[in-house]
Amino acid sequence: MVSRRPGQLSRGAFLVGSLAVISGCKTAGFKEVFMSLDQAGRRKTKIFPTQFTSEDQGIFCQVRYSSGRDDAELKIFVTAPSEDTPALLVGGDSILLTRGEGQLSLQVGILVEGEGGKAEVNPLGPYEEGDYRIDFFIDNEKEDSVAFFVREPEVPEAPEE
Repeated sequence: MVSRRPGQLSRGAFLVGSLAVISGCKTAGFKEVFMSLDQAGRRKTKIFPTQFTSEDQGIFCQVRYSSGRDDAELKIFVTAPSEDTPALLVGGDSILLTRGEGQLSLQVGILVEGEGGKAEVNPLGPYEEGDYRIDFFIDNEKEDSVAFFVREPEVPEAPEE
């Protein structure tokens, strides 16, 4: 008969406990999340105009992530100041993250009525003024949030003559 000292775990119990801990670990997460005026993420900001004039500008969210597997599901929800402005992501609100480190450039748009009455997401706006928020969930667990603001651009007053 083998005697065990109190406080020692058998190898089997140790393996079972280790697997339980490992299975509860996160397999994907964010390294950085920020807002920008461009797809490349060079022009960081949290304040955006109500209307854009070209496709190379807009409301972009940059996400740098790390994932231990290829099927981690990222779901994104955009909250606008009111229900009058249905804000969505251009290209959809669900993405499968690839294994390793990566970067996503997500563009926000407004749901509008397009040609033939078909709904489409317009990235140029016009956006309702106010506070917006983007919430991120990985495998249905909240990972992060980022806030941004839409304001009417300030036009300097003309000097009096």
